[in-house]
Amino acid sequence: MKSRGNRKKEPTPVFSPGRILITLLLATILLAGDSSWVWRNAESLTRYGQADDGTITGFARIPDSLGRAIRPELARLGSHSSGLIIAFQTASPEIRIRWSVLHGTQLPHMPLTGVQGLDLYAVDPVREDWNYVGTAKWWEKDTLSHNTTLLENWTGGLRPYALFLPLYDGIDSLFVGVPEEYILEKTSLFDEQSKPVIIYGTSITQGGCASRPGMAYPAILSRRLHHEVLNFGFSGNGRLDPEMADYLATLPASLLVIDALPNVSAEDVEQKLTDFIRRFRSQSNVPLLVIPNISYGHEDDNRKTGDALAIKDKAYVKVREMCKKTGIRDVTFMSSKRIRFDDDEGTVDGVHLTDLGMKRHADNLYTSIRKKIK
Repeated sequence: MKSRGNRKKEPTPVFSPGRILITLLLATILLAGDSSWVWRNAESLTRYGQADDGTITGFARIPDSLGRAIRPELARLGSHSSGLIIAFQTASPEIRIRWSVLHGTQLPHMPLTGVQGLDLYAVDPVREDWNYVGTAKWWEKDTLSHNTTLLENWTGGLRPYALFLPLYDGIDSLFVGVPEEYILEKTSLFDEQSKPVIIYGTSITQGGCASRPGMAYPAILSRRLHHEVLNFGFSGNGRLDPEMADYLATLPASLLVIDALPNVSAEDVEQKLTDFIRRFRSQSNVPLLVIPNISYGHEDDNRKTGDALAIKDKAYVKVREMCKKTGIRDVTFMSSKRIRFDDDEGTVDGVHLTDLGMKRHADNLYTSIRKKIK
């Protein structure tokens, strides 16, 4: 084994007797500490943000049958848990989480707390008030399994909680723990009679690049609307695939928001958007809200980007006029002016949104969505 610098002393063997003894002692302490805790499998708790489809496995967003019929990269993204919420209630002063992710996704422009982490919110269903509690974070590197404490020293008694799941990875296992003297049970967050809002889109819809799951714009809208939202954002792959139009048309919903233009080339917008709307409307009467391409922070500096966005805007207007002329009903097109940002300070890279950008995008969409579902 090579020495480091001028040091000649060999490092302690990884599997030395002393290190093994220390490892065993630490494991014993951890197990003893958990013996007074009760752990609930999240599979047994209330789940929101996932289509009511008995063929979906675990915490994925699409059924296995659809995964076999679509592009492989789209199917893989469908295994990500973006938009899913686990609901429970407890009076415990402390809440811990154990979870394992499927892929170990790491991105250069997005915090791991958003990619693989979780967010906990406390909910007051009467006042429809959501209070941020904590974000799952960890120090271990290159591991798929994590654990953390999300709540400590709470003295206010029983209340409902919403646990937002990772944006850019899938969940392999998830457990919520409380001290054994407290009860943790499933609860409801939203009106069970209302149908969810579906948002179909791109990496931005999926959550890129929010710092934590609760700051993805569909999650922000879910809290503001106090309404279940299904996140069908697929990073780089919200390309208006006909298979997605077919699947989304089978789902009960109060509204389908199409926010996919950033993943469609300027030359393809008119044809693909037209085909997607027609295909969906031929199978479903769910109202549609179509969103133009958001403004980019570098569109004024990069001539190619600026020109492409101008072409997209013209194609977007053509599709809107086509829907009017051909009598395709209940399709609303938002104006490009309504979703432009006042400055360029809301992105990581000129395109993907920071928490600030996510909040601004949610603000821009909120009024139109609220009107449609009310």
